[in-house]
Amino acid sequence: MWSAPQRCLEKPVENRMVNKKTEIECVVEGEKMMDMVSEMTTVSPLQAIEFEDLRTSEELIIETQNSSYRFSIIDVHQRRGFLSGGSLGDKKTKAILMGAICKKGDAYVTDPWGLKTDARAFFYLETESGMKHLVTSLITRLTHVRNGEEQKYLF
Repeated sequence: MWSAPQRCLEKPVENRMVNKKTEIECVVEGEKMMDMVSEMTTVSPLQAIEFEDLRTSEELIIETQNSSYRFSIIDVHQRRGFLSGGSLGDKKTKAILMGAICKKGDAYVTDPWGLKTDARAFFYLETESGMKHLVTSLITRLTHVRNGEEQKYLF
């Protein structure tokens, strides 16, 4: 029997505003990480980026255990864009961001609503020989570049 995909995303707990060049301190697994915020931006203790928050012309930087990827969004409604990094190298490849794959108990769950740390990003790639897929290693860090400003989610 078919059932709707489950969500593995969590909602933000709180939001706060920070001024230009404010130093943000985040405690991550016993370490302190410092980040400079270059623009007035909302910083939230998020563990995910939801697709409904994305806009055309924005970018996602997806850092994984093994690689780093950049996804430049050209059609937000169809989640189409150009993917580079990882095994693709600097070559920009047409891609469709399908969602995240995460482990829940003994099963793997596909989440079509966003990306999160400790999950894998799932893409379809448009190549000369047809469609291929790419599944990343576990995501360790997400950065949402919003038309000239960066929103970093540190974990």
